[in-house]
Amino acid sequence: IPFDNILKKIDTLKEGTQDRLLLMIYTEIPPLRSDFHHTKIFKRKPKSTTKGNYIILTNKSTKLILQNYKTAKIYKTLEINIPQKLKKAV
Repeated sequence: IPFDNILKKIDTLKEGTQDRLLLMIYTEIPPLRSDFHHTKIFKRKPKSTTKGNYIILTNKSTKLILQNYKTAKIYKTLEINIPQKLKKAV
C-alpha cells in the first residue's frame, strides 16, 4: 500500500478510535522492530515494574516505552517521545 494512501485512510477514521491511533503510531514514529497490538495506554505514570509495551500520557510525560520486542535483550528498554501530532490523536 502506498504511504500516501495510508495517510488518506487515517483522515477518514474517527478521532479517538484504536484503528486511527494504531495507524498514526506506525506513520508518526520512526520504524521499530515491535508489534504495537498489546500496547497499553496509561494516563498516569505506571509502576516501575510494569511489563510489556505501553504509552504514558500525562501532562509532564508523553512517551512510548518498549520492553517487549525482537531485539530487547540487546537494546533493553526504549523510551521514545511521542510526537505532538500523535499525542493530539489520542
